[in-house]
Amino acid sequence: MTLKGLRRGKGGLDCKRLGRLDEREGAALVRRAYDRGIRLFAATREYSGTEERAARGLEGIGRSEYLLLTDVRASDAESFRRSLDESLRALGTEYVDVLCLRGVRPEDISDGLREAMSEAKRSRRVRAIGLASDSVESAREAVCGGFFDAVLYPLNSLSAPEELEIAALAEECGVYFFASMPMAGGLLRSAAGAMAFLRGVGNVHPLWGAEYPWQIDETAALERRPPRSTKLLRERIEGEREMSAGLLCRGCGECMPCPVGIDIPFAARAGYIVHIAPRGAYTDAETRGKMRLATKCVGCGYCADRCRFGLNVRGLIRRGVNEYREYMWEQGEEWE
Repeated sequence: MTLKGLRRGKGGLDCKRLGRLDEREGAALVRRAYDRGIRLFAATREYSGTEERAARGLEGIGRSEYLLLTDVRASDAESFRRSLDESLRALGTEYVDVLCLRGVRPEDISDGLREAMSEAKRSRRVRAIGLASDSVESAREAVCGGFFDAVLYPLNSLSAPEELEIAALAEECGVYFFASMPMAGGLLRSAAGAMAFLRGVGNVHPLWGAEYPWQIDETAALERRPPRSTKLLRERIEGEREMSAGLLCRGCGECMPCPVGIDIPFAARAGYIVHIAPRGAYTDAETRGKMRLATKCVGCGYCADRCRFGLNVRGLIRRGVNEYREYMWEQGEEWE
């Protein structure tokens, strides 16, 4: 199975951040990306409006001229079919090139759900079925299991060796590897360094986030003329790794459960989550309660002992609380 038009190592636009813009502005960024040569667009049902903004930005362009990726949450055949119908309507298309199932471990997928996904491929409403996951084990199983055509996984220069091995394994198995968070949720500063690193990992397709026209222009320019891995660039990448490697929480959940009930994966990644979410999101009572509880961390060390990546989990929770506090201040909201 080959996705027509997806060349080796070519990246695309991650449309998540477009939910922070109004529909006109978001659509304008999508069209700007297309006009500058980007042909892969990744939307999601996780954030309302990203599929609609992608559709509006690509309006009037022949469907064969670009590739669409989106992801859905579904636990059974019925919810899968419903989510697929909703995505196709929102995207204004008869098919998506890659549909990634999110929030389910491969071993937990029922026979009915697998059959629904297979039927979506047979009917040509979906060209390739993928798995979107932050779990190393789930991503590896998806690559090796023989059912999935693609994997969507956060990968960047701060990733651990075992994560990078999955990308190499995907190439061996003929599975497409789409890398979310190529800039590590804003921890990395050099787009050239991030691209150079990922191009050295294997046949990885990074999905670049953007909220401003200059980010589109930078990404498109680098996609047209990929940076060479020079000594200076390698030194910059290594410097970023040394400064930020301990700050990247994958959200795998192995640190759970917390003895005092903190949602550690959310709290540790709160800064990144609110950074890409639509403005005004995550101000609800449930999220406020989660973050209030995060301020009650007793420092028992249980989470750090269980973190396979050796992160300072307590420090990440504090960082998440501070960034959420700043986010709520910007919204004019009180939560403590």
